[in-house]
Amino acid sequence: VVERSAGGCTGQPLVFNIYYDNAQMEMRNVSVQQANERNIEVQFRIRNAVNLPQTFVILRRPLGQTQWTTAGAVRATDSLFIDQNLTTDETAYEYRLERQPVSWGCNINPTAAHNSILLRGAADEEADGVSLQWNTYGGWRVGQYEIWRKLDNESAFRLLTTVSGNTLQFTDFSGKEGFTHCFRILAREVGGNRRSWSNDICLEFRHP
Repeated sequence: VVERSAGGCTGQPLVFNIYYDNAQMEMRNVSVQQANERNIEVQFRIRNAVNLPQTFVILRRPLGQTQWTTAGAVRATDSLFIDQNLTTDETAYEYRLERQPVSWGCNINPTAAHNSILLRGAADEEADGVSLQWNTYGGWRVGQYEIWRKLDNESAFRLLTTVSGNTLQFTDFSGKEGFTHCFRILAREVGGNRRSWSNDICLEFRHP
């Protein structure tokens, strides 16, 4: 920028950078961590963020509530946030990504929210059966839910069966196969490779 007077005199040029603020934020996935079910993994993507001071935050709230709280701050180069020490066996959590307001840039709407899966269940000793219920994954369209089970002293979960993406409950009459039946649910995206794990639950049979 050069100032020019009415008489044709010019001042010293003022040179400055112009930044195109075209930041784009996207929530990718929310999943209970397999190695530690008290943690939730939040996957996201931030593109075209200008190299100026700015803060991106992950917001969290229990599913069904209205008040958001800050779970933590992330950098524009990050893609994974781990939210720790949560009661995932009691509550499903909802997440979104937001950029805090800046004086130099445009306002950006928060991302669409994604929520985790809360699995609940009960054992029926008389019928030698289990009943499972869970909430739908929110954020992308679910193609199918997989029911994974671990019996007694087995070292790993194994795929038991698969149900449609519209199904949110499952009944199984295989109680006699073990004393402790542990379950977890895996949601798979329609036409994509995103997936989300639920919490684990364990149901006991006495088998007198």
